Amino acid sequence: MSSAEKLFSQWMKLFGEAITGMAGQTATVSACPPTYPPEQLSNWWGQKLSLGPDELIWIGTSTESSEEVGKVALAGAGLEDPSPEDIEGTFRELVGQALSGLSIEIGRQLKKEVTCAEGKLSANPPVSATEGPHTFQVEIGGKTLNSFVVHFSLQLINLLDQPKTEPSASAPPRIAAADSPEGRNGIDLLLDVELPVRVSFGKAQLQLRDVLKLTTGSIVELNRSVTEPVDILVNNCVIARGEVVVVDGNYGVRINQIVSRQERLRFVG
Repeated sequence: MSSAEKLFSQWMKLFGEAITGMAGQTATVSACPPTYPPEQLSNWWGQKLSLGPDELIWIGTSTESSEEVGKVALAGAGLEDPSPEDIEGTFRELVGQALSGLSIEIGRQLKKEVTCAEGKLSANPPVSATEGPHTFQVEIGGKTLNSFVVHFSLQLINLLDQPKTEPSASAPPRIAAADSPEGRNGIDLLLDVELPVRVSFGKAQLQLRDVLKLTTGSIVELNRSVTEPVDILVNNCVIARGEVVVVDGNYGVRINQIVSRQERLRFVG
């Protein structure tokens, strides 16, 4: 399977998952023969990635198909009479979710961080050199919507086709122990570095439809009881646990436990 075919397959999977997550019913996205020439599709989104200045991925569809997907997704979130702006924005959000996931997959293949940059709406298909079009359909709610197209830029495909170099098996660099003279000298250089400190009371996972229903006064239940200690994180790593206290009218945390080095490494991993 070529790089373009793999990318197309990943796109269909991610786009289907995005629609399913919001609509609350399974959306099947699959390849299909072309039903419209690209120039007849009036709804295009060009997505730039952090890999270059040009639009590297293009998503095209008809206005009717994009509106139908937006309506089904919003109905699953409990909005039965959405405005045209809500419908269009929801479709763009679903496309954005899938593109964000695709950028992560591209980064894994290239062994570097890849993120979505700015994108742009257009009424016309891409004019730059692209690989495609790849046509696909969305089956949801008993309907089959088949006027969807994705293009990948040749620049992106060429990057994915480049041979990947494996890291050399050289010995890992020696790290001096913190309590050795060499280690102490290295630590001294870092003592003035500022690190973000956060306190975590807990977390929760919500489906997108539930997030859209949140209003002023809504309560989100966390996965931790009031008697459990809170986590103290430095640079997104749990280093201690403690209890919440009030000091001169401000919240504070009394440290009750320092997390072991082995446990810190587990949190980082």
